[in-house]
Amino acid sequence: MHKEKFGRTIYAVLPEITLQSPKFVSKNLTTKWFTNRVKGRFNRCMQNKDLSEDRTGRA
Repeated sequence: MHKEKFGRTIYAVLPEITLQSPKFVSKNLTTKWFTNRVKGRFNRCMQNKDLSEDRTGRA
């Protein structure tokens, strides 16, 4: 809809904010790093789910 009206598509931009916490004292972590970790964990989980369904024959 936006592309039809303005000729381009809008994409979400993830702000790169430095996370500050006593747990992260020795690491320089950002919201981008955290998001990539969560997305990677989710993708691995979904791959494992697909593999287990293939072995059991159940959906």
